[in-house]
Amino acid sequence: MKGKWFFLGSILITCVVFTFVFLYHSNKDQMSEQELEKLLVQTMKEAEQEEQEVKKLLSEGPEYLKNEGYPGVDLSFSAIGRKLTVQVSDKELLETQKDNIRERLVSLGKEIGLEDLNFDFMYVNREESWENDEVTKDMDHVLKIAADTLSEKGASYNWVQITPNESITIQLQEASSSESEKRKWKEAISEQVYAKTKIKYQVNLSEKSKSEKVEQSWDPVFTSIQHQISMHFEEYRGFAYSFHPQPLQIIIKTHVGSWTWNTDAKVEKIERYVNKVIELKKEEAAVEEVPYELIIRDKNNNKIN
Repeated sequence: MKGKWFFLGSILITCVVFTFVFLYHSNKDQMSEQELEKLLVQTMKEAEQEEQEVKKLLSEGPEYLKNEGYPGVDLSFSAIGRKLTVQVSDKELLETQKDNIRERLVSLGKEIGLEDLNFDFMYVNREESWENDEVTKDMDHVLKIAADTLSEKGASYNWVQITPNESITIQLQEASSSESEKRKWKEAISEQVYAKTKIKYQVNLSEKSKSEKVEQSWDPVFTSIQHQISMHFEEYRGFAYSFHPQPLQIIIKTHVGSWTWNTDAKVEKIERYVNKVIELKKEEAAVEEVPYELIIRDKNNNKIN
């Protein structure tokens, strides 16, 4: 009798082990490099197409809704979860017409090529947001004077900032300008702003450093990683990166548990996908080579690779 139970127990253990091994290997990525590359090239192309469609929806949506009788609506989109956030400035309109607004946005989305969107509605108090509207207009006026003056001088810039302590900072696109030329630009901007506002602003011109240019060039890579990993892995919950300290750290946050039976296989698969996305996107965007460390974090933020 004991021998019979021992025999049955051995069979049961064998079945459990076999099932574990089978599930482990079935969870591992079995695609060849060529198959994985083909898959990611296709889904990256689809993501780029969708990005253009989203831009069209965000730019045309508010005006479309206004013409349909729903004014004061702004839109934003997150690729993670394909979530369209609808911000409505009229509380009564939000409460009584939410379903109609959703219906029209679904219709417009289909017309553009976007389907299966998830909606999030929220009320935004425009009056509170615009308490300092006059101050904002004054600052915008100063920024425009500074930008126009710089453009007239033939200088290209990335951005213009103004601070409450009457200081204007402008980041130039090129670092090839001489100090004397930049001094003339600063004087011209200061004079033009004073002539039109009677306020004396201090003008600062900065240039993008080489490291800043490298970091900015990686933006398309980071965007693609987020799109692709969220698309292919339901365990994905977030993304982060840091260029400091070196090497570049690329961090994938997941819902994976530290001690689940398939953790190693899942981590290997995520690593493989991320590395392939980086390889493909770097080549496409002509991104400068930078050493990086890929970090996968579990649901408790522990490193698991």
